[in-house]
Amino acid sequence: MPDDDAFRVSRDRMVTRASWKLGQAIAGAGQHSPDVIGVAVRGLLDQAWHTVHRQTTSVDRDEMIAVLAEMIVAMIPTVGPALLSRRPV
Repeated sequence: MPDDDAFRVSRDRMVTRASWKLGQAIAGAGQHSPDVIGVAVRGLLDQAWHTVHRQTTSVDRDEMIAVLAEMIVAMIPTVGPALLSRRPV
């Protein structure tokens, strides 16, 4: 990352806003703040991407995407439980 303070401030603002919007989309006005939810989900996605693309762990990329999508949908209080209960076994 560049040593430029203006760049860092701009990047931090962008990451904070993106995290908030993601958290807001997932959990709305749930018991946790959208910022925290968004940062947690971004961290989950980032680590999963790193594991699939950069580590020697042999996992299927498509299955990883499916698992992450299921986890994120399950976090949505008004949608997740209903969608997951309709999943075929």
